[in-house]
Amino acid sequence: ADAGVELSAPLAEPSGEDDQKETQEPSELAKQEVLVQYLKDALSFASKIEGAIEIVSKFLSSKNPSVVQETIQFFVTISEFGISQALVGMREMLPLVWSKEAGVKEAVTDAYRRLYLNEESSKPQALVQNLTALIFDSNVDSIKCLEQLVSEFVQKNEIKPAVIQLLWERLTEKVATTPSERRAAVILLGMAARGEPEIVGSNLETLYVVGLGPRVREQQDYQLARDTCLAISKLSQGKKVSRRQYQNL
Repeated sequence: ADAGVELSAPLAEPSGEDDQKETQEPSELAKQEVLVQYLKDALSFASKIEGAIEIVSKFLSSKNPSVVQETIQFFVTISEFGISQALVGMREMLPLVWSKEAGVKEAVTDAYRRLYLNEESSKPQALVQNLTALIFDSNVDSIKCLEQLVSEFVQKNEIKPAVIQLLWERLTEKVATTPSERRAAVILLGMAARGEPEIVGSNLETLYVVGLGPRVREQQDYQLARDTCLAISKLSQGKKVSRRQYQNL
């Protein structure tokens, strides 16, 4: 009588894996939501900081040394956080290298040392790229201020020979280089020569051929020629170079 009755298979026990998936999925979703909100907040914060840079930079001209030093620290901090507009403040603080307030002058020097001469940034490629970025769009006064810093770092051996070597390679186009980067390279070599004239003095012939030779005249790259002459002029601002080196001109 029971032959027509079909027996169903026993119900499967709920697996622990399914339970785990159910509990994990909401958790992963929550993590993603938190991450998205964090990124939104970070973007909003960065935008507000960039908007405040123009206002904050005015404090660099304060007569209160403490205010100036705190403003310098602000620009260092936002630079370390990768705020792109921080470069504006870094340029604007350059004239403070001539400050009569020892604390302010030291704060500027330390700011550049911390940002440009730390373990990662002092690597030749990074340092040359960062200094080149500072030179772009800078006026003559800012470049003179940067020269003061670079020459001081060279005198203290804080800028390594590998950095100088890379500058020469850019100038002579041994590495891929744009015309603007070549000009920046010769400007930076001139700055370094203020601290150590031998940097230019031992390579006068190369400098002459590259910066004042036929190719420059053909291309009418008068900016490069001018910057080359300025670099050579740094020889008279430091240690004496031999007459033979001058004859290479």
